[in-house]
Amino acid sequence: MLGDFGGFTAIGPVTIDNQYIAYRRGAQTGWIRLSFQVQGGLSGVDMQVHQLLPLCPGAMSVGDGTSASGISLFPNPSNGGPIRVESADALRSIDVLDATGRIVAQYSGAIRSILSPSNAGTYVVRAMHRDGRVSVVRLVGY
Repeated sequence: MLGDFGGFTAIGPVTIDNQYIAYRRGAQTGWIRLSFQVQGGLSGVDMQVHQLLPLCPGAMSVGDGTSASGISLFPNPSNGGPIRVESADALRSIDVLDATGRIVAQYSGAIRSILSPSNAGTYVVRAMHRDGRVSVVRLVGY
C-alpha cells in the first residue's frame, strides 16, 4: 500500500520528483523515495525508485491517534486549533515530525497541549515519558 500515512491523489498530467511515500507490509512500515510522471488519459505512469528504506518492525510503526501507545491526541485530525495531549504517565518531551522525518516542533515540561501543524499533512508525534518509554502516534493536520 503506497501513501499509507497521508497519500495523495493526482489526475494527469502531473510530475512528482524525489518524494518519500510510506508503504506497509503487514505490521511493518517503510519508505520509498521515488519520482513519477502521470500521463494524461490512458497513457500510463512512468515511475523511478531512487531509494528503498528498510522496513521498521511493528513496534516502531505509527499507529492512529487513539491507539494504546501511551498518548492520545484530540482532535485528530486536527482542526487548526490546539491539540490536547492525554497520557496516564508524565511526559518529558514531545517532538512533531513531518513525513520526511524533520522535526517541525518540540515541546518539553508538563505538556498538555500542542499547536496544530501550520501545513496540512500527516505528522508523527513522538512523546518521551518520564520513565524513558517512547510513544509514537500519527497526527493528521488540516
